[in-house]
Amino acid sequence: MGRTIIITCMNAPYLSPKNHGEEIWAVNRAFQAPTLQPNIDRVYFADSLPSLIAMGGDTFLDELNALNCPVYCQEAYPEVPMSRPIPIAQMVRQFRAVYYTSTLAYMIAHAIFERVNTIVLHHVNSATANPEYYHQKACNDFWCGVALGLGIRIRASDTCLLMKPHPWESPLYGYWQGPKEADLYGELNGAVANLMSEPIRYQEVKYVEGVSPLKHRDSNVSYVRPEMETLYG
Repeated sequence: MGRTIIITCMNAPYLSPKNHGEEIWAVNRAFQAPTLQPNIDRVYFADSLPSLIAMGGDTFLDELNALNCPVYCQEAYPEVPMSRPIPIAQMVRQFRAVYYTSTLAYMIAHAIFERVNTIVLHHVNSATANPEYYHQKACNDFWCGVALGLGIRIRASDTCLLMKPHPWESPLYGYWQGPKEADLYGELNGAVANLMSEPIRYQEVKYVEGVSPLKHRDSNVSYVRPEMETLYG
């Protein structure tokens, strides 16, 4: 069976008994009410500790430290003795890609980095009605694809929209077409064009040694200027 990682978010707790080789990795405040995920082996959060404390309330640190499990975050915080930094630089060197738009993406990539056998996505919603995960779907799909390409099995709840098309998309392009699909694509393309026309500026809030995401110097992905496209056929 090997090593199985069960990733749980703040939608619903994973309550089945853990089998041999299974670990539960929880996102953010899944250990707090209302989720109250039991039997946690790791906690991950990529937001700053002050922001988590602000959201989790006065008992956040006490509840987190009471878990007595590794906590992967931006850095090792003195307030959280079991905390340690997410190994971002090592994962970038391993995968040659700088693409992490959520805590979940770090978790999936870290599971791949540790060469697990199976990843379970427990009620990890990426549906249109869920603002927390919907816009992160593309990046999480990417890392699921990396996992599958490396032979890692992925199991997901029925409510999980990862590794599925958007609700307005056909799962078999050219063979199936949903109602008003063309109209929806027209509206979406217009919205994306408007967004892309706006200048976007990023402020570096946490320096990661060895990682330069805006320059892509650590990535196997390259972007060609329009005037150079003819060189690449």
